Amino acid sequence: MKIIYVLSFLLSILLFTCSPPVNQYITYVSFDNKSYPPQNSDSLKIYKSELPGKYIEIGALKFEDSPELDKIIKKAANIGAMGLIQEGDNYILFIFPNKQKGESDAKTI
Repeated sequence: MKIIYVLSFLLSILLFTCSPPVNQYITYVSFDNKSYPPQNSDSLKIYKSELPGKYIEIGALKFEDSPELDKIIKKAANIGAMGLIQEGDNYILFIFPNKQKGESDAKTI
């Protein structure tokens, strides 16, 4: 009888230690309900404060836990953002309406 308890205990330990990590959910909240063409994640900029030129805020990324910055950048680029700025625990996504391909930005991280 003790063997059954020991085996069930060991099995429960095995199941809990081998389970995959908790998913980190990143939720996109759209500000304008439009869709934008995906951007290259390598060209997406993260700004500290001031944004160069005119921009349009397209949405925000909210998340549980604290996902890796790389995941946040990839999600924002897939949504169509050209840049991010952190506001509290969230990231605001924006585009530059008149940005030409190859134009560089100032004041990035």
